[in-house]
Amino acid sequence: MAKGGASESKTSKRMLLAIDKRVQALALRKAGVGFERIGQQLGCATSTAYQSVMKAIQDILQEPAEEVLKLELERLDSMLLGLWERARSGDYQAVATALKVEERRAKLLGLDAPEKSETSAHIEVSFVPIGGNGNDKGNGGNGNGRKNKK
Repeated sequence: MAKGGASESKTSKRMLLAIDKRVQALALRKAGVGFERIGQQLGCATSTAYQSVMKAIQDILQEPAEEVLKLELERLDSMLLGLWERARSGDYQAVATALKVEERRAKLLGLDAPEKSETSAHIEVSFVPIGGNGNDKGNGGNGNGRKNKK
């Protein structure tokens, strides 16, 4: 299998060693050790030590987020189940509520296509001559390059 490939098993020896290094790197970082020193202790570059710590933190945060999503989807399933028979029998209020539940489910799962929006603007540009050569009617000129006589 390819190194780091998507088809590599999460329990392969290489993946387990990488996880172990992440755990060690995070423990060292929690203890106040700098990334350079973490890299030295783990036998890797400073940038790799940093990436290991960041990946460990990401993994810690991702698992609860996935659990929250699962819980929310289960709640929506339960709500929909309670509405389903009434909605199927033609209860308009139950149909409207069921649609709102389904909209929430689609939003949580990212199933809806992004909404398109249009923006337009009108830009007007005008040029003002510098130095007053008499062409500017507002500065005593008559528009033909000569000054008006007073």
